Amino acid sequence: MSKTIVILTLISVIIGLYKNCHLHWYGSGTNRMSSLGYPVEIHKVTTADGYILELHRIPHPKHYKGNTNKRPIVLLVHGIYSSADCFLINGEEDSLGFHASKEGYDVWFANLRGNHYSLNHLNLSILSMKYWDFSYHEIAIFDIPATIDYILKKTGQRKLHYIGHSLASTIYLAFLSEKPEYNKKLKTGHFLAASVNPAETRVGRVAFSELGNFFLNFFDYGSIGIHFYIAPFNYLLWLVCQTPILNHGCLQVLMILGGKTTTMNMNALPELFTSMPTSTSARCLLHTLQGTMDFRQMNFGEKENLKRYGSAQPPPYNISHIETPTYIHYGGEDNFATLSSIPSLKRQFRKGALKKVIFHKHFNHVDFLASTEAKERVNNVVFDVIRKYENGDN
Repeated sequence: MSKTIVILTLISVIIGLYKNCHLHWYGSGTNRMSSLGYPVEIHKVTTADGYILELHRIPHPKHYKGNTNKRPIVLLVHGIYSSADCFLINGEEDSLGFHASKEGYDVWFANLRGNHYSLNHLNLSILSMKYWDFSYHEIAIFDIPATIDYILKKTGQRKLHYIGHSLASTIYLAFLSEKPEYNKKLKTGHFLAASVNPAETRVGRVAFSELGNFFLNFFDYGSIGIHFYIAPFNYLLWLVCQTPILNHGCLQVLMILGGKTTTMNMNALPELFTSMPTSTSARCLLHTLQGTMDFRQMNFGEKENLKRYGSAQPPPYNISHIETPTYIHYGGEDNFATLSSIPSLKRQFRKGALKKVIFHKHFNHVDFLASTEAKERVNNVVFDVIRKYENGDN
């Protein structure tokens, strides 16, 4: 088994490197920004445990000649198997990232550890199993604090607005549960395609089948990365999905995974696969699938839990620590979200922190990023809230 994994790794590294060298012409978010005339900055952030993250920034609207200091900050955080580019795939008019810049915000894009922008580490190689020894818990307690601290220091500001898609909502909950002192550094939090109880979703129930467990055991219970095994496929998907005759077939596959859609921007469909799937650890996927109504840290099994936590069960996240005004958007057709998790989540929030739950009846998981109605139904709603907080009318 180990020899097979090594062979697969070497083959996929070669193809993955070939794919990554083509990012400049088929999908790099920063190239997309600059080609449309936006100012672009690339920043490097090192986490407390040595991972080197790449942040992208649009500091002000394009062609803007006025004062660029102290603009309200918006931090966009991607979900699992994705990257910052997911916020730029829906065209200049409708993409959340470009729309935020047009609204006058200082827009920062996170790239979490393990994706193709953030593969570096002070001491570890991506060929090392130890590099991939992380779940979303480590992202929550290391990546997000390091990112926020860097942005606030760089801009000289005290607070920012957090907008997360998919797993970034789960990361937000874990982050503020474990580091409640960061409530003072956030103005508002917004979940798009909120995935707060993935084990109870349609996809989650399938993933917990015997086949899903076999798959996760194959990856040594999540201790190695899936980067090398998926790296070639988004390049191939991009090629296939931009072909008119195959475009509809790509949409059907996407709907099997993410849910039914009637508003997908078909021009955004091939662009979607320039931002996803990208790399992460198998352990991050496994922790995501372990999501339960009581929302805990990674479960390693009773024996390992006793070593790590001193108890048979992993510690729960205390959502009542969250004080930041939080808004949840979820879709009625989203296979990665479930209405049943919302009442429990409401009860766990501190009174007054969960401000509103917005239901988008016909949206699937990707529509929040790539729907022809995303600007009207999602972006405008989010920015209306942010505008009120900036104006002190909240």
